Amino acid sequence: MLISFDIDDTLMMHGDGYPLDKNRVPWLLRSIFRERLRNGSFDLFKVIQKKGHSIGVYTTSSRKLWYLRWWFKFYGVDLKIIVNQEVHSRVVTASRGSRAPSKNPSKFGIDLHIDDLEGVAIEGERFGFRVLVVDTSDESWAIKIQSLL
Repeated sequence: MLISFDIDDTLMMHGDGYPLDKNRVPWLLRSIFRERLRNGSFDLFKVIQKKGHSIGVYTTSSRKLWYLRWWFKFYGVDLKIIVNQEVHSRVVTASRGSRAPSKNPSKFGIDLHIDDLEGVAIEGERFGFRVLVVDTSDESWAIKIQSLL
């Protein structure tokens, strides 16, 4: 199974007060890779990979592909697929125009997408892709994902 994750407010929390995973970025590179992953991400990635599944990223942000690839490598993940806003626009928006969903994981062979927005789940029902919504305040978010594996 190929599982993709949204970045903002799903894996990377904005604002203070959210528990974060240990920073695994080498000290000398922390000025480039400043973002930190949500608490539980590293252990979740290990479980997903141990069960033979692949991990990808599907974000509507403009983060560069190289940045995402390296950021995840520091956390032990070799991303199978990376979809940022540029890739999404080229593949999804170009084919559907103004009727395109904000995300369409099935266009990229993604079996399950993890996101924080209920609207993405609604689009999943409409366009036929599987989404699990995890709330930013849900401390058992990783357990919910593991239960689907």
